[in-house]
Amino acid sequence: MKKMFDLFDPKSMAVVGASAAEHKWGHYVAKHSLLGQERRRCYLINKSGGEILGQQAYKTLGDLPEVPELITLTVPPAAAETAVAEALQLGAKTFVMMTGGFGEQGPEGKAREKRLVEQIKSHGAVLFGPNCVGIHDADTDLYAGRILYPNGPIGVVSQSGLITHDLSRYCRDINSGFSRCINLGNQADFDVRDGLDAFVGHKPTKALIVYCEDMLNGREFMSAASRVVNSGIPLILITVGASEAAASSAKSHTGALVS
Repeated sequence: MKKMFDLFDPKSMAVVGASAAEHKWGHYVAKHSLLGQERRRCYLINKSGGEILGQQAYKTLGDLPEVPELITLTVPPAAAETAVAEALQLGAKTFVMMTGGFGEQGPEGKAREKRLVEQIKSHGAVLFGPNCVGIHDADTDLYAGRILYPNGPIGVVSQSGLITHDLSRYCRDINSGFSRCINLGNQADFDVRDGLDAFVGHKPTKALIVYCEDMLNGREFMSAASRVVNSGIPLILITVGASEAAASSAKSHTGALVS
């Protein structure tokens, strides 16, 4: 089980790949992250510097006045790897990597992902993703993601950004929303069992929805699910793989071999 220390309530964060171009992920992630400025310091990183969304943009993480507790990355794989290496040397401990091109992209991507995770673990850090759409915590004003979800009492742990987006639309239709949302992506480090443990006794959450393509160790998954339910939070599991087409889709989607 991961140490949950400041994963969902960092005192500071940085968006690597922040962009002034409204069509780019880096623009949306920066815009949403800045919504939590009253609770935490938020730094924008763009190799060209300048100003983005009315905020100063720093060229590198090393230019910041402090080491961010959480770093989101929306840059291509090579640039993401370089940024992670720099951040780890500075002492950063939590990463949300939206960048794709890792384990879901075949042998070369899997090798790149393995190197990345080994590097992160060797520094005692934690990685969400890669190939994810971010995390959301209504109670702590943490909106580190591509989409701004509605706030409410429903927790979500999902391997699919599309499934999360669909759930958020349903929530809007019934005037509800998410208490905490964890998008796992390839779950190369922070996995579904860690996601479940993040909801044990989480008071803002009244029900938890889990979408998973790979449950990893089934007994450990059930043990983590039991901890959530025993803490008073009902859990709904959505999974795939009943058909050949569904299994094939999951494999190409996050590189998961359906459990």
